[in-house]
Amino acid sequence: MSSVGAAFAAEEYAAAGEPVTLLRGGTGPQIVFLHDEWGVSGHEEFLQELMQHHEVIIPIVPGFLATSPSSLRDVRDLALLFLTLFADLGLTASPVSGASLGGWIALEMTVMRPAAIAQLILLGPVGLRFGPPTDRNFADIYAMEDEELLDTLYLHREASRAPSGSMSEEEVRNFAQCREAVTRFIWEPYLHNPGLERWVAQLATPVTVLSGAEDRFVTAGYYDRFAAVFVDARHEVIRGAGHFPHLDAPSTTTEAVLRSLSG
Repeated sequence: MSSVGAAFAAEEYAAAGEPVTLLRGGTGPQIVFLHDEWGVSGHEEFLQELMQHHEVIIPIVPGFLATSPSSLRDVRDLALLFLTLFADLGLTASPVSGASLGGWIALEMTVMRPAAIAQLILLGPVGLRFGPPTDRNFADIYAMEDEELLDTLYLHREASRAPSGSMSEEEVRNFAQCREAVTRFIWEPYLHNPGLERWVAQLATPVTVLSGAEDRFVTAGYYDRFAAVFVDARHEVIRGAGHFPHLDAPSTTTEAVLRSLSG
């Protein structure tokens, strides 16, 4: 388990017959955090700061963090799985923060069961797509060499989570397993649900969108359009950050999350 996992108590559940690992740590009001398509590795500083103010609950997407491979097919399956877990745990009207893929999962969950989620705080989220099919919304992570991909996703290389010579064999194996798992969930349609915009536009749930000022993964203006879809949303730009603001600028992002929770 990663150093993130070592800072949390790991709990094992079965939701709708699917094994789910849950990480729990910190004290205070609860917040659920849904990790991005690269897993929870590298989130240490952001999560440690958040844990000083809140009890943080992290459901692990099946296939990540050395969990068992899953037969789940798409992001809607993940949303239903986590909603079932919420019900089993008695989590109601909880604030939920999600990063990139985690933001997409959070949107699907809220559309399915709005009463389960009191507030959304989305960090560089995906899930919505704008314009005709010929318009590019997202960079193609499968068409890039490693170096180009890292420069597209991160402003600061030290925040990246690519395999390195210092990683153990287990860590490299876990990384490869994450890559295999995420392809199932994001590939087709690529990083979005074509029907989702219609339904999120009906939500009364308050939404905060936090995006990196140097996000090169999405096209210019994407997050302004993203926030404009909702009835009640605000968009805040995090300076000194790329697509994962909680990794490039963890302290600034934590402060923005805490402001949203208190406001």
